[in-house]
Amino acid sequence: MAAPADRAPAWLLAALWLARLVVAGALVTAGVLKAMNPPLFALDIEAFQVVPPRVAVLAAYYMPFLEIAAGLGLLLPWTRRGALLLAGGMLLGFTALLALAWARGLDVQCGCFGAASHGGGGGVAWGILRNLGLLAAAGFLAWRERTP
Repeated sequence: MAAPADRAPAWLLAALWLARLVVAGALVTAGVLKAMNPPLFALDIEAFQVVPPRVAVLAAYYMPFLEIAAGLGLLLPWTRRGALLLAGGMLLGFTALLALAWARGLDVQCGCFGAASHGGGGGVAWGILRNLGLLAAAGFLAWRERTP
């Protein structure tokens, strides 16, 4: 029995789920790790020298929960499109901040995964490459996303 014409091939459905799980997993993990230590994350944000300390503190307390919400939203059919927009916007912003820090020669810790980002792990260049990979996965999802 042939598959319906409007149904995607199994390999494509598997690739979509894998991309969704990778992006969602990265966002949820990053959000949870940052939410565990907002003061450290605030210091990481301040090191980028783009916002005043008060804004860095507010971002450190709220941004992790946006990441968690976007990650979880990617897994639910009725929230995927909005979550994908939020995730893509955050990833673009994070990548731009990392590129700006790199271009300015700042010696910063990415802060992408909270305290786990400190003490090695590739630095800003690795963060940019990782984010570009996540953006590619999010782009693939956006390209194939359909209304539920």
